[in-house]
Amino acid sequence: NTLLLVLQKGCHFCSESAPFYQRIVKETAGRGDLRVIAALPQEVEDSQAYLEGLKVPISDVRKVAPSSLGVKGTPTLILINRSGVVTDLWRGKLSAEKESEVLNRLHSVS
Repeated sequence: NTLLLVLQKGCHFCSESAPFYQRIVKETAGRGDLRVIAALPQEVEDSQAYLEGLKVPISDVRKVAPSSLGVKGTPTLILINRSGVVTDLWRGKLSAEKESEVLNRLHSVS
């Protein structure tokens, strides 16, 4: 299972959501059944620096154009199962309710 965070440097909604992404990384750390990957259109080094500035320690950072994933806006969170099928998708800066929904969903993934 993979949680793909589709972000973009300069996206204020992405930056404003950093505390939530920090929580996701913290709560999923050490889980062998769930990977967290950040996909940004910038060069990997720039993306890593951006994430470090937000204090979001994601080790797997990839250069990907959001449009190549069918994503029209950032931030977008995509949950993908072991078969490569998208099971959940959340767009934009999430409300506290939606953040709880994401975390509950991640806890139920196995």
